[in-house]
Amino acid sequence: MTPQRSRAWTLVPVLLAGALALRAAERAEVAGLVQDVSGAVLAGAGVTIMDESTGIRRSARTDDEGVYDIAGLPPGSYKVTVRKPGFQTVVRLSVQVDFGADLRLDFALRLGSMRELITVEGGAPAVNTADASVGTLVGRTAIQSLPANGRGVLALVELAPGVVATPATGGEAGQFSANGLRSNTNYFTVDGVSANTGVSGAGLPAQFAGAALPAMTAFGSTQNLASMESLDEVRVQTSSFAPEFGRLPGAQVALTTRAGSDELHGSAYGMFRPHAAAANDWFAGSYGVSPPPPRVAQWGATLGGPLLPQRTYFFASYEALRLRDPHSWLLATPSQAVRLSAPALDQPILNAFPVPLGGASGVGLAEASRPSRLDTLSFRIDHSFGDRVLLFARYSRPPSSTQAGFAEVESFRLGADNFTTGITAMPAPHVTNDVRVSVWRTTADSSWSSDPAAGGSPVDLAGFLHAPQSPGPAFYGVDIGGVGALFSGISGRNHQGEWNLVETLAVNRGSHSWRLGADYQRLTPARDSPALAVTGAWNNLAALLAGRPPMIATTQADQASSLIETLSLFAQDTYRPSRRLSLTYGLRWEVTPPPAVREPAAAYAQAPLPVFAAPAAPPDFPLTDTTRPLWTSSYRQLAPRIGAAFRLDDHSVLRAGLGIFYDVGFGVALDPINGFPFNRWQFSNTGLAPPVAGVPAFGPRVAAGLQLPYVAEWNLSYERAFDTRNIVSVSYVGSSGQRLLRREGTLLPSSTLAQYEAATNHGASDYEGLELQYRRRMSGLLQGTASYAWSHSIDNGSSDSGVYLADPRLPLGSDRGSSDFDIRHNVTTAFIFTPQLHGWLARDWELSAMMRARSGFPIDVVTTKNLLGLGFDNVSRPNRVPGLPLWIPDHSLGGLRLNPAAFAVAPGLQGSLGRNAIPGFGMAQLDLALGRTVPVSRSTNLQVRLEAFNLFNHPNPADPVRFRDSPLFGVPASMLDLMLGTGTARSGVAPAFQTGGPRSLQATLRLQF
Repeated sequence: MTPQRSRAWTLVPVLLAGALALRAAERAEVAGLVQDVSGAVLAGAGVTIMDESTGIRRSARTDDEGVYDIAGLPPGSYKVTVRKPGFQTVVRLSVQVDFGADLRLDFALRLGSMRELITVEGGAPAVNTADASVGTLVGRTAIQSLPANGRGVLALVELAPGVVATPATGGEAGQFSANGLRSNTNYFTVDGVSANTGVSGAGLPAQFAGAALPAMTAFGSTQNLASMESLDEVRVQTSSFAPEFGRLPGAQVALTTRAGSDELHGSAYGMFRPHAAAANDWFAGSYGVSPPPPRVAQWGATLGGPLLPQRTYFFASYEALRLRDPHSWLLATPSQAVRLSAPALDQPILNAFPVPLGGASGVGLAEASRPSRLDTLSFRIDHSFGDRVLLFARYSRPPSSTQAGFAEVESFRLGADNFTTGITAMPAPHVTNDVRVSVWRTTADSSWSSDPAAGGSPVDLAGFLHAPQSPGPAFYGVDIGGVGALFSGISGRNHQGEWNLVETLAVNRGSHSWRLGADYQRLTPARDSPALAVTGAWNNLAALLAGRPPMIATTQADQASSLIETLSLFAQDTYRPSRRLSLTYGLRWEVTPPPAVREPAAAYAQAPLPVFAAPAAPPDFPLTDTTRPLWTSSYRQLAPRIGAAFRLDDHSVLRAGLGIFYDVGFGVALDPINGFPFNRWQFSNTGLAPPVAGVPAFGPRVAAGLQLPYVAEWNLSYERAFDTRNIVSVSYVGSSGQRLLRREGTLLPSSTLAQYEAATNHGASDYEGLELQYRRRMSGLLQGTASYAWSHSIDNGSSDSGVYLADPRLPLGSDRGSSDFDIRHNVTTAFIFTPQLHGWLARDWELSAMMRARSGFPIDVVTTKNLLGLGFDNVSRPNRVPGLPLWIPDHSLGGLRLNPAAFAVAPGLQGSLGRNAIPGFGMAQLDLALGRTVPVSRSTNLQVRLEAFNLFNHPNPADPVRFRDSPLFGVPASMLDLMLGTGTARSGVAPAFQTGGPRSLQATLRLQF
């Protein structure tokens, strides 16, 4: 076992906390130059910035160069006042300070009395002149007004250019890709600290994903991070080159929660989906059935206000969700004739599969409807110790649960508690201290049970597999290629603690703004008890009918825990050599020691499975052993970055950036509880007997010399404001991923059996994209955004969970091709329209919409499915038959199907068809919301709102089934919503909250004061 490391490492952040101070990522900065009308700088001018909702003030004075700087500001609307004896006082009202913004406001004072007041409305520049970042800000108005299905953050993230919603699977739970990067490289923060806890349940004994995934509900949403009613802003940066950002190379999604104000405000709301107004699923309609529409009930309340006026404020929110999400899909199961002809020993397995509607011949319609629930409670307090020190604390508790499955049903429960606190101080002029600490505690457990209502006959999988006795949780599964899988048992209970400290010293002087800081994260995943998993698989139905025994895989997971620590240090300077040019440059240093493992107490340890001697690894595939750390700590993981913004004139800016980003989440490599060295996998193909001596152990392991993956990113963008409200930007964005995680295996000599599986650095990717965006800032009538991206993403593996055969008989680079999430054309738009009409019935209406349209994902046709994830994802692709069309007309949804005759099974390991060589189906959907606000009293109003998701009921099919041995090969088996997610934390948001489903309507009533 890897020895436990010294606890001295955990003292690092404590020592840093005494030496440095933190500038949290969501805090903004306002800086500028104060001159007289002749251009002479004015030193000693007083600048005061006041939050217009709370009255909290911050003050500073200009230095000898006439520069002032006030940092550590929460987002909001501010009044900025500049005073100097002998000059008129200038006041700018309603200056909008956005999440994490570096806002520049210059002032020119006229001679006169300080009592003479000049008032200016607004004053924030229309274009970003501070840095080279590319992204999108979604403010409170848009959060409340846009028709975001399920009221989740993920729907808003898609508004950022370069973001693509991706299908989520059991091994790849990330739900979107940003600029061609893997879906588990996105970094979520709430109030400036990490929300990437990444714990979930799994079909195997447990699943952890290090810090690669955000905390999600049991049914895959991010509402447990912060309810929509408690959100103030969502900022998505898809390309940023400031070293203080970018702990992971993907999108930086920063959520800011609401604070109280000087007046008492609150709301109570409820929403539901009328049954009669929902459209039928296309597949259900094609079979002449009408399943019940989704049952969605959501309600909650908020209350915020002062505890001590202009000193202490609170904001509390509660949100509940109850969901029953029916969905339909095509299912291939054994026909009645096949069940009768099977060997008697195997008939119970075949009879456990249900017979779907119209499926007597083997293919029919399946339906399922499973419940989910969520209760989110959060409470936040903000306190001001004068105008130089601010303190806040927030506690949230979001337990959730769901059920998923068809013939076998999984009940999954997820519990979480989070406490976050922070303090912002200005101990001296031009110096800002801001500290953020967050603590998470997450628990997950799941169990499987049969569902007689689905139509199958329950079967004792443990007895069928001759599974050994297990003193703890045990999981059993059977999978048949081209048919499906059955599960039973208990997957086990696991938990994880996480705390995060971010620390920065911010010093602003003259034309320089310096930042020094640290970001420390500590994860403690643990499994509460040992667990056993036994699975059996046939490559196809013919093998079962021929009486061949299944391949038996026995996996034992120890009761154990681990300690994962990462430390990031950064230093940066924002230098403004002139009023036109701003440079941000610096260095980030990532320290990622290998996980420390903790062995369980002897009294609780389970006797291990017999570990048999395995053949030595090939010379070119060296592996770590169980006595050494998973990798060697490196202190050379330096990430330099530079960005520049050059203001061409008062209305346009040219920006460019270049930087290195390390992936400290490290995907499954930081998954020690579910992987090497805690899990011992044994295989047998000798029948329904336990493993015997001589059968090799099959991973998972870590290749010797494993290193931290990194991505080089760059961009060049031009942005122009045609007036104070209409902005257009054009960006070229590129990236190159190196040393990416790629799980590879080898075959035994002269055999088709696997020998090893190991995590390697053999992955690589490249991305180029052209992104266009139009933004209209809020006016009296209209605000909105529209984005278009043309891009191409190429790699040799698009996920950390994929397993690929690395065999010298395969052509070099045979897996390099379009990424799984490669989308050539992607369009998203959103707008909010508030017409100014007269008359009681005509006024106070609001119309908003979101539209998405894109080309298709690529399709990777393979001969058979990777059963239970125990095989290889790239074996084998068929030969492309020349002269035959890829697509032929078909009556299925989409009107086309892949031509089975165009693909021939290859005799070797790989055919001539390339990876991801066929474009799939695109999608388009319009969501619309219409609402009216009706005054109830002077301070109270009632909002009535109706939302339509997929307003025109446009049919969006899932991609065709890509497994050549499936009876459904070449045709879509469901609508797109079920392809994107099935409703667990491991496989995407529930279909009812996805795009691509049938039309559904939602009604909302909100009382607010």
